[in-house]
Amino acid sequence: MSDREALEAEFIAEILRIVGAGADPEDYAVAPGTSDALLEIRVQRLRELPSGIGHAQLLARVGPPRPAVD
Repeated sequence: MSDREALEAEFIAEILRIVGAGADPEDYAVAPGTSDALLEIRVQRLRELPSGIGHAQLLARVGPPRPAVD
């Protein structure tokens, strides 16, 4: 297994830990074109989140920024 593959596997494992029981690894993937450096940062940030909070809470904490409302 390459370093990149190991990093991607760690990313998915952290997401599954956070989402909790019943999470399907097939629902999660590393976005194409994500650099190794960015992937490492994301893994570190995921490690800071508690286990089992669920998918919705995961997205609320790390999802894309919401557009500003004027």
